[in-house]
Amino acid sequence: MGGFSACEVKHTAEIGTSKEMIAALNEKVPKGTPLAAARAFMESEKFEVEELKKARWKGKADIMYLKCTRKDGSPPIFRQWEVAVINDGKVVTSIDARTALLYP
Repeated sequence: MGGFSACEVKHTAEIGTSKEMIAALNEKVPKGTPLAAARAFMESEKFEVEELKKARWKGKADIMYLKCTRKDGSPPIFRQWEVAVINDGKVVTSIDARTALLYP
């Protein structure tokens, strides 16, 4: 997957830390947001979204979440995002994120 320009990503472009990403997403996809709406928003922000059940995230086991991944930037350096939109099968219950720089 290639990088994305800031003009394509409206609400989460140029964010550099997990804390900033979580804050931005909590504004757009707050607790209680229907899962379908959360998925649609994340896809509109150019994340690839996969629904996971009984999965592991940061040491927590058996949780349901939308695994959202995206690479920002351009060669040779990319920022890899992994966002967990944790849910109860119907609505968002919390959001967590992690990021790393990828380079040769």
